[in-house]
Amino acid sequence: MRKCTICTYGSWAVGAATLAFSFAGLLGWPLPSGSLALVVYAILILTTIGFLYYQLVPCRRCQRQS
Repeated sequence: MRKCTICTYGSWAVGAATLAFSFAGLLGWPLPSGSLALVVYAILILTTIGFLYYQLVPCRRCQRQS
């Protein structure tokens, strides 16, 4: 299945964020805390779940390209 531009770049962004957080955890770097950081983390989590869902079920734009 061919991915649309949004799903392609979104998948790369989610993968890059996952790598960044993984390296921060492995190297023992402290993650920012506070109310703004929690909002950013919540946005990242929701975006990640959305793109993981679209890895299994194609979005409407991806379906039109196929």
